[in-house]
Amino acid sequence: GSISQASVYDRALTQSEINVIFHPGSYVSLEEVEKSLSTEESKLYTNLTAQKKSVEKRLRELEATLVTDKPKLQDLALALFNMKEFIYLK
Repeated sequence: GSISQASVYDRALTQSEINVIFHPGSYVSLEEVEKSLSTEESKLYTNLTAQKKSVEKRLRELEATLVTDKPKLQDLALALFNMKEFIYLK
């Protein structure tokens, strides 16, 4: 094969931008889909979007509370695993 067109970007492209580049005639944007929703579907979409944002926020909060001393915990886990193997050998 050959490269017919090349582009360089200074950032990572979103999935929407990639779809537009590869399938310019067949891609439907999120905005177009939102406009085509019925009133009931639009309310449901808005509610689910708010729930998604709430869950993502909670996830970020939980990730912030994770143990930051992973190397020591990994060393402990490895030592316990190796001890188990050593016991089985005896």
